[in-house]
Amino acid sequence: MPTSSRLRLLLAAVLIATAVHAAVTPAPPFADGAVLQRDKPIAVWGTADPTESVTVSFHDHTVSTTAAADGRWSVTLPALPADSRNATLTIAGTNEITVADVVVGDVWLLSGQSNMEWPLKRANDADNEIAAANHPLIRHLKVQHRLAAEPRIAVDNTGWVTATAATAGEFSAIGYFFAREVQAEIGVPIGLLNISWGGSPIERWTSAEAIATQPDPSLYRTRFEAEVASYPERLAHWEHVNGAYEADRAVAEAAGEQALAAFDQTTRRPWKPGNPAHHHGRPSSMFNAMMTPFVPYGIRGMLWYQGEANANRHGEYRDLFTAMITDWRAKFGQGDLPFYWVQLTNFHQPARWEWDGREWGFLREAQTQSLALPNTAQAVIVDIGNNFDIHPRNKQDVGARLAAIALTRIHGIPRETSGPTFAGVTRDGPRLRVGFDHVAGGLVARDGAVRELEIAGADGVFHPARGDVVGSVLIVSSPQVPEPVDVRYAFTNGLEVNLFGANGLPVAPFRSDDR
Repeated sequence: MPTSSRLRLLLAAVLIATAVHAAVTPAPPFADGAVLQRDKPIAVWGTADPTESVTVSFHDHTVSTTAAADGRWSVTLPALPADSRNATLTIAGTNEITVADVVVGDVWLLSGQSNMEWPLKRANDADNEIAAANHPLIRHLKVQHRLAAEPRIAVDNTGWVTATAATAGEFSAIGYFFAREVQAEIGVPIGLLNISWGGSPIERWTSAEAIATQPDPSLYRTRFEAEVASYPERLAHWEHVNGAYEADRAVAEAAGEQALAAFDQTTRRPWKPGNPAHHHGRPSSMFNAMMTPFVPYGIRGMLWYQGEANANRHGEYRDLFTAMITDWRAKFGQGDLPFYWVQLTNFHQPARWEWDGREWGFLREAQTQSLALPNTAQAVIVDIGNNFDIHPRNKQDVGARLAAIALTRIHGIPRETSGPTFAGVTRDGPRLRVGFDHVAGGLVARDGAVRELEIAGADGVFHPARGDVVGSVLIVSSPQVPEPVDVRYAFTNGLEVNLFGANGLPVAPFRSDDR
């Protein structure tokens, strides 16, 4: 072999060896501007060459380890108190990584679908909110949309971004308003891990291990395969329905501005179905790609806003939601982490989308039933949605209600966290008397008789009913039901609620039957 050929081969071998050499690399959350969880041992991990020595230093603590045969390494630093001073985290192997501007405070994991992902720039009063955003101790990391069949160790993300007028518009609006309320009270840095995806069903966020605990684990896989198979037909149906929508809107537009405004207020453009193979993927695919790279990062708790995508499968939701919460807690390995969620708000789906007009009512119930898990709480927001917009812009109040829960339960700073909740019902001749918990100060019916009530007799057929407040009791009746048995309140999709507690928070939806 000529000398020049041997040299070329040798050079190629050197380049290949250099390419496969794995420099020490930290896991995704360990980047400039990171917020580390206070008062807990600090897990730091990443990858390196097999058997490579890795040393991690932060503040006055240094810990070393050796990478395993697969290149993974992990160390644990001692717990630290909150510290707003910018510090440096150093990770050294054959190379050295310097992570700058690191603070210690409280980290909250944000997850769910579009209403959690919804950015501040599209919330109510966005321009003024963004202009006022000057919070160097509130930091946000957004994970990019990714899918994976198996758990991953890394994922694309924005890195940690400090809340300023130039950056806050891209933050989760709910996360930002939550953090702003909490940080103002407790004064420590707040980190927001935004791991969310619009339109995503809960099974994509649930690990394979958790799905395996369900009554019919194969259901989710077979449903996904059916969705893939039916996609061409569903796309063709959307094209037909969307064509009808466009034609109807053109008629309204031709009739004038008022007719067009009325049409747009009451009729929503049909959603174009996404290809399930490319959009939301198979069960567990979001958990694998987007969540596992952050396990077991130290966090204070989890905030969740999801359920719209599962409304037509509400019968499965309670078990799956409970399994997901339990599994996430186990995987993060930090005990029964606080898990707070937003109950679905009011939304009147256009007729062409609805199954029976009650799917959201039953999904709300499934969410409420998951309160049986310890250290959970629910923000009820049926009074602040938009019946004709699945993305209500009032994220300020949603964030504030979640913040009130965290401040009360974790930090001992009392806030109003719940309106009245259903306690029981008794028969009083042709009327039902409904009692409540969390009803200090009594009930308040704004604008007259209580709306969104239904009662049924032994036949189980529900009819609209009248409700009157007497102190802390609700009296319900209907001339169509002379011998009432059961009552439902706010148990349909679209709602116009007017029943509140004296603390200004809405009465939570309920029903007394189990039909």
